[in-house]
Amino acid sequence: MAYRGGAMNQCDGLIEHNKFLFNEASSRGGALFECNGEIGNNLFSRNTASWGGAASDCDGAFSSNIATFNEVGDRGGAFGLCDGFFSNNVVYGNLAYYAGDAFAGCDGYIVNNTIYVLAGTVSRGSMWACQGAIRNNIIFDFDSFSSHNSIPTFSLLTGNWGRLGEGNFRADPRFVDPENGDFRLRSDSPCIDAGGTVRGFLPGGSLPVDYDGKARPVRGTNVEKGDGSLYDIGAYEFHLFENHLSDIDVNLKVNDLDLFEFEPGWHKETDFAGDPRNLNGDSAIDALDLLVLRNDWGKETGP
Repeated sequence: MAYRGGAMNQCDGLIEHNKFLFNEASSRGGALFECNGEIGNNLFSRNTASWGGAASDCDGAFSSNIATFNEVGDRGGAFGLCDGFFSNNVVYGNLAYYAGDAFAGCDGYIVNNTIYVLAGTVSRGSMWACQGAIRNNIIFDFDSFSSHNSIPTFSLLTGNWGRLGEGNFRADPRFVDPENGDFRLRSDSPCIDAGGTVRGFLPGGSLPVDYDGKARPVRGTNVEKGDGSLYDIGAYEFHLFENHLSDIDVNLKVNDLDLFEFEPGWHKETDFAGDPRNLNGDSAIDALDLLVLRNDWGKETGP
């Protein structure tokens, strides 16, 4: 057993597409300790430590990772003392015996993550003493108490969070199948379009994709929610259409009106990537774009 960093210690390069399983540290960082680079598309599962079951003291950028069933004897079941940037991560089923099943002492940016405590778990609160920017997160906490945190904004919160901040609400997030690890949003989820903008809020200025690499923000409902920026809450952006550009007239229906908008550009050569009729993003409006339109034909959503 390592003292700190059961798998990696003080590695500041790119860490991606790995599975960190069953690593142990007697102190901090069941898998990672003091790793400050880009950390993305990894699975952290069943790692153990005193602080930070998945990672501790890591100030890098965590994006599109899954952290599940990690466990600590003290705080930060998944992440402890990490002051970097967390986005599009799915964090569920982790356990801390003192406080912070998901995050503890993380003072960076925690934006557009899905944090879930499994039913029947004795939870000590999903977050503890996180004093950074907390926005656009689903924090599904049942009846536990998350304490000493900065006030989240534009987030779905359950459990005992005390004061609700701007844009926050309590509701069932309506995941596809949470008990089997599918935290995508159903079409009736209240999280769709309910988030706040991240432009001007984040150090990088934007968050253009979700956990699956799909574009965000994308309109998913015809009801105005959130701050109007159309960001969904959580790690996943809901996409009604296979290609969100199919809805050329942006009325949440793919029908004759979109075909009417499409026809004047037929066989037009274009270098303008923003032309709404250039559905597949190449340099021409042709049969390939019509095929994209056909694949979404007839789809629509209600309020």
